[in-house]
Amino acid sequence: ATVGNPELLLEWLRGSSRRDSVIVTDENRREKTIEVLTEGEVVPSEYLSKLLEETDDKILVFSYSRARAEEFAARARALGIEVPVHHSSVSKTLRVEIEEEFKQDNKLRAIVATSTLEMGIDIGDIDRVIFLEIPPSTASFLQRAGRAGRKGNKSSISVFVEDPQSLYNLLGILGMLSEGSVEPLLPSDHHLPLLGHQLIGLARTRGFLSAVDLAILKEAFPFKKVETEEFEILVNHLVKEAFLARRDLSIISGAATAEIVGSGKEKMDFVVLFPGGFEYSVQLNGHEIGKIHPAVLSSSSDDEVSFLLGGRSYLVKEVNSGRKTVNVIPGSSGKTPSWFGGSSLMTKEFARSIRSSLNDLKIPDGVFLSSDASHMILDFLSNHQASSALISLSKLKKSIVIETFAGDMSNIFLSLCIKAVSGLKAVSANWHSVVVRNGADTDELHEMLSLISNMERGEISGLLSTYLLGTPKELRKQYDLFGEKLDKFVPDELLVKYVIHRLYDSSLLEELSEAIIVYPSDT
Repeated sequence: ATVGNPELLLEWLRGSSRRDSVIVTDENRREKTIEVLTEGEVVPSEYLSKLLEETDDKILVFSYSRARAEEFAARARALGIEVPVHHSSVSKTLRVEIEEEFKQDNKLRAIVATSTLEMGIDIGDIDRVIFLEIPPSTASFLQRAGRAGRKGNKSSISVFVEDPQSLYNLLGILGMLSEGSVEPLLPSDHHLPLLGHQLIGLARTRGFLSAVDLAILKEAFPFKKVETEEFEILVNHLVKEAFLARRDLSIISGAATAEIVGSGKEKMDFVVLFPGGFEYSVQLNGHEIGKIHPAVLSSSSDDEVSFLLGGRSYLVKEVNSGRKTVNVIPGSSGKTPSWFGGSSLMTKEFARSIRSSLNDLKIPDGVFLSSDASHMILDFLSNHQASSALISLSKLKKSIVIETFAGDMSNIFLSLCIKAVSGLKAVSANWHSVVVRNGADTDELHEMLSLISNMERGEISGLLSTYLLGTPKELRKQYDLFGEKLDKFVPDELLVKYVIHRLYDSSLLEELSEAIIVYPSDT
């Protein structure tokens, strides 16, 4: 597994088990050669054509959207190269045929895929991986890059950079590769919606909830922080909603459970708990042009929401949360997008790595920049600077930008804290900043951040709880960020506790006490 904190992952896996456990580390590190190119110097499909002519390589091309994968395959086809497309919209039967043909037939030497081939599926030995876009995660990058070189113990990787977000992502990956670090996984130990789901499942399969089952369940990692009072509130909610029922002194399966575990989509939603629904389909004139994470749409300001996708700017016209679609029109080239697009949330560790590279770029061994890529990165660094302070405030027209480089979740948390404490509504967040609009005063906001920093956890949680319970749409929007579908198994008073638990960043709150104001003359 490509993970930055295997000790915590082992604790999560071990759960209530008393067996001995150990972390096994593979010391056989494959040598990685990473070539960084731009689409200005070579079109990716032409680059593939050249590789197929000059080498015997088996090549896996990764795209981050189905639309981009299909576009790449079409351009390759125009050059006389048949490149099968492997993504979630391709039927399972056809995907399996592509996998087997690629593994068995030496004539098929290239596939273009989305995350469907990131891990777990055996497609034989691969010599090179090409990234059409760069992920906002070192773990994801290494997972995909690791598909190559298993046979020869050497991995050849080619990456293309073009738009600002791809450059930011490259800087983050270069920074973490230089440090030899990978983002940690942070599983919840207070997962109240999942506990509701598990209680329903246990009652259904066992016939009733036994003390033994509940004791084992309590020792599972996701429920370690659940308190007795919360458990009782949860059970009462499940009984009220008829997922459970009381019979004498026992708790048994309820009538509503039969409906959700019978058949069809409801059963699938109950049984399959892999996080899903993260991505919204971006529609331009009725055609999908890519995917974005709903956090991109989390701006609560009155301003229009715009974002970059595939190097182009788009303006949001309509969001359908039920269908998970975003209808857009081309954005103004003169207007800076309020968001950079992406279908994955960026962690605090990755965002901080970007800031580190902006201030002091280090090129790890084995990374080679083309002349064009080198010039593009140097030009980018000269125009995109980051404050050396952990937290800084600066005035930009009618807005105040709080630069944190704290990642998506932490900045969403900070934006909620500001809303809950101040009552301000025009507050939005992205992976590097929180923006407060409509003429807020810089000095007053600076004092507010200091006030928030000095609050006890219970006080902040109480303010956030009051705010989110008073704005149900906001509560559901924040829960949707986790890609889960378990909210009906928990009452709002516990759902809000879970959301706050998932978002809470105590280290960011400590950093607020050292926030500085950057005035226009400061450089």
